[in-house]
Amino acid sequence: MWSRIYEAKRAVVPVAPPVSLPTAITNQGGLYEYCVINENSPDSSRHMAGTDVPDMPVPINPTGTPEVVREIATLPVPTKPANKIPISRSDIEVSKRFSQKNFHIVIVGFGFSKTEIPVVMAELIERIQKNFEGVDVDFSYLKIPMEAEFDHVGPEVYFKNESYKQNLFDSIRAVYPMDSMISGINTNLGLGTSQGTSAIFTINDMYVATFIMTHEIGHQFGIGDGYHYSYPPGWIPNSELFYLDQMPPNLARAVKELGHTPPMYLMGTCQGKPVYQFYDTKFNIYGDWEPTGPNPWGDSPFTPLQILIMNDYIRDR
Repeated sequence: MWSRIYEAKRAVVPVAPPVSLPTAITNQGGLYEYCVINENSPDSSRHMAGTDVPDMPVPINPTGTPEVVREIATLPVPTKPANKIPISRSDIEVSKRFSQKNFHIVIVGFGFSKTEIPVVMAELIERIQKNFEGVDVDFSYLKIPMEAEFDHVGPEVYFKNESYKQNLFDSIRAVYPMDSMISGINTNLGLGTSQGTSAIFTINDMYVATFIMTHEIGHQFGIGDGYHYSYPPGWIPNSELFYLDQMPPNLARAVKELGHTPPMYLMGTCQGKPVYQFYDTKFNIYGDWEPTGPNPWGDSPFTPLQILIMNDYIRDR
């Protein structure tokens, strides 16, 4: 879940806050130096901070056995790009919430049977839609069970064959106005990655899958991570961690749209400079690994600022 997709939608030079900021609350969990790596740092942290770590890809084997559906249910992984994967509009179960103004996401299942696909996807989409209430996005799914090879390095998962991923994306786009393709793999691993106009997550456990997918899609809409213990210095400020005199344009615009400043917390330092965050990290889906307790702002897993950032991203895409 360590995505860099939000980098593409924020300027290199952050801007000053558009409003006066309140006095920060000191993080009760203690302050942390976010931009320091030492010999005791785990490989995952060292990797995030740009240190060369010799991670080896690990194959992922979906647990399901897809049934044969016409001639394209079980696809070999091509060694070179194919022109098109035969997908028609009728193969897409279109969201009931479809709207032209929305960001359109299509979920593709890997390692599921023909009968499992509609059941699993219907439950997943119902859960995801609730998490994205107030965000201009809708979710559809491909009815055909697919097959592909995947690898993972740490928590990041990816297609073993990028040409196949691109062919699949282009084939769906040819029949449906998809903005992003989300790949769900039937495996017992808890992994997720957001990569440009696609994301991948594992889906064996519905609760974990909902959490991971919500987190990764938020990255696609411009939300940064705020829970890592290691960042390259250039990764701060982002939408979740910023300096008092600097914040990225998408966050500054969201604060202005909100019309007031939410509670602000002093989280630690980056290269000796204090780093701040809006909202208490223990409630934030981009704060601690798993939020605890009811959100002070309501039922949404996203803060009001995050919802504004996502809708701004969708409007500007």
